[in-house]
Amino acid sequence: MIKALILCVLIATVFSLDYVSFEEMKDLRDNLIVAFADSDTHADTMDILKNLEGQELFEGFRFICVDKQLDENKEVFSQGFDDSLLPLLFIVTPEEGVDRVGGTTEEALTQAMTYKRMEGNDELVLTLTSKAEIEELYTRSLPVMIKCFEQWCGHCKALAPVYAKAATIYEDRAILAEIECSLNEETQEFCASAGVKGFPTVFGLHDGQLLQYNMPRTVPALSLFIDTLTSEPELIVQQEMMHKAEEARQAETERDVHERIAEAEARVAELEAENADLQTKVDKKQVVDDSKDEL
Repeated sequence: MIKALILCVLIATVFSLDYVSFEEMKDLRDNLIVAFADSDTHADTMDILKNLEGQELFEGFRFICVDKQLDENKEVFSQGFDDSLLPLLFIVTPEEGVDRVGGTTEEALTQAMTYKRMEGNDELVLTLTSKAEIEELYTRSLPVMIKCFEQWCGHCKALAPVYAKAATIYEDRAILAEIECSLNEETQEFCASAGVKGFPTVFGLHDGQLLQYNMPRTVPALSLFIDTLTSEPELIVQQEMMHKAEEARQAETERDVHERIAEAEARVAELEAENADLQTKVDKKQVVDDSKDEL
């Protein structure tokens, strides 16, 4: 079981696979605090784990250290695991999968566990169902987040409790809204105009501009985004510009590829037509030659 856990966390960290995919791992039924560390150089991290293990906040969680120094872990750490990444801390639960802790201090792990324990109030998430409600949101003075989702979307369902927790934390300080894109024509129109291509898609709203959220779908990451949207929105605007520039570059590359494929297909069609014409001429010549032979 530990080996399976090691591989799962490793894949999630290095290749950034979506944590929801771990639901298929039926043997992961324990609540875990997992540390990837080197006991020779990260003694301070080990001390933090030992200190927190007996605290009430962490009751019901088993602490596991995947130690680089153990022979059985050598292969795992050799698979693209840069030492500069260590130590790494994760909170693992059957309900929410694997969440990376945004730091390795006692404060960071305590805060992450506090968020994990929190009961989010989904009633604090503002549901928008009409153009008028959406337009009214643009007039608010508080920071605004908008989640575009669909009922059938598994990733949307996984994000829902995280989003509700963020709404609970930022009650009276920010507005976290949601729009079911296919609900009606007006919600469809908004999602289309916003450029929603997949679900869930989350935006921040600043000065009437939608700024796409591209960070991890965790409470700490959402909190950081909202705080930045409040204090330094120009940073997010800059990130949005860079994101759109990259999208434009990729779209241009894709267009070039499609154009080249189309040109190649057209050339193949020309060659096939020329070949067919040549074959027709050969067949006619053969008929003439056969007639001469008969004479």
